[in-house]
Amino acid sequence: MRRTIVLPFTGLLLLHCLPSKLELDSSLTDAGSAEAPLGGRSGGGTDSSGGRLVEGGVGSDTGSGGAQAQGAASSGGSGVAGEATDSGGNSPSSEAGRGSGDMSTAGVGGGADAEVALCDRYCAAVLASCTGQFEQYESLRQCVEVCKRLPEGQPGDRSGNTVECRLYQAQFAESEPLVYCKNAGPLAEGKCGSNCVGFCTLMQALCTHESTGGNVEPSYFATESACLAACDEITPGPEAPTKYSSSSSAQPPSYVGNSVYCRTYHVALGLERSSPDEHCPHAMGGDPCTD
Repeated sequence: MRRTIVLPFTGLLLLHCLPSKLELDSSLTDAGSAEAPLGGRSGGGTDSSGGRLVEGGVGSDTGSGGAQAQGAASSGGSGVAGEATDSGGNSPSSEAGRGSGDMSTAGVGGGADAEVALCDRYCAAVLASCTGQFEQYESLRQCVEVCKRLPEGQPGDRSGNTVECRLYQAQFAESEPLVYCKNAGPLAEGKCGSNCVGFCTLMQALCTHESTGGNVEPSYFATESACLAACDEITPGPEAPTKYSSSSSAQPPSYVGNSVYCRTYHVALGLERSSPDEHCPHAMGGDPCTD
C-alpha cells in the first residue's frame, strides 16, 4: 500500500516541474531569434557562436566614424542583424555614414592636380638657377611682371619670343648657367626671339602715352615698329656688356650705357615698381642709358 501512494506523488512532482523547464527552453529559443543591432557592413558570414550575421545598414567599417556592434546573434540562433548607426548617432541613410562607399567632391578643381601657373613655374626655375652674375631678375615680382607681358607660347617651344621657350632654356641653366641663363631671361639672346623683339614687347606694355603723359622727355614709342627700328640702330660702346644681367655684380653692369641691356633693365624695373614715368625715359635712351 505504501508504494501505491508514493508513485502518484512522484508523478505529480514531475508534472509540476515540467512547465518551468518548457518555459526556460522557450525563452532560450526566443533569445536566439531576437534581432540584435550590428554596426557597419559585416560582409555576411557566421559569427563565432554559430549565428548568421546579415549585412546591416550602409555604414562601412573602413569609413571614419564607423558604427559599433551593439549585439550579436545568440548561439544556435539565426538572428538577423539590425540597422547600424554611426558613432555620431546618424542613421544608416545619412550621407555621413556611407564611409568609403561614396567619393568625396571636396577639393575638386584644385589641390595637387591643379596645374601650376606658367609664370610661377618659369620664375621658380630661372630664379633658382640664375644667380650672381648670371641673374636675370632682381626679384620674384619683377620676373612675374615681365612674364605676364610675354606671349605664353606652346609647351616645349625651342624658339620664338615666348615664356615656354624661356622656360625650356631655364631648365638647363642649373648645370650650365653661363650658357643658358642669358637665353632664359627677358631678352633671350636670339634663342627665344631677338633682343630687340624682347625689349620692344616689354617697352610697349609699360611705356604708353597714357602711362607717361606727364613726362616732358621722350618716354614711349608710338608703335612697336618704331621701337624695333630704334632698337636696331643702337650702337653699343666698347665697354658695353655683351650679355644681360640684372645683378650689380656683373661686369660691366647692364643698368648703365648705351645698349639694349640698359634699356631692358629699366623697363623691367618699371614693371616691377609700377613706375613707367620714372623708368620709361631711361628705356628710350635717356640717362643713364647713354655713352
